Amino acid sequence: MASNHMTIKQLPYGEPVKKWLAERYGVPQAKKIWHQTKKNYQNYLSDLPDYGGSKNGHARAITEGC
Repeated sequence: MASNHMTIKQLPYGEPVKKWLAERYGVPQAKKIWHQTKKNYQNYLSDLPDYGGSKNGHARAITEGC
């Protein structure tokens, strides 16, 4: 992964999503879903080099307003 990509931990909506998952599905299932989400994000970064990068306008539009 290139160093200019945002890690999933750096994304501003990670904690609210994890909380929502726990409330909706319970903690054990929420942990499994979040684990798979992290794996999926890593796969997206390897397939789409500019996904999550600072030069990606869509990514900035989503994250800079938070």
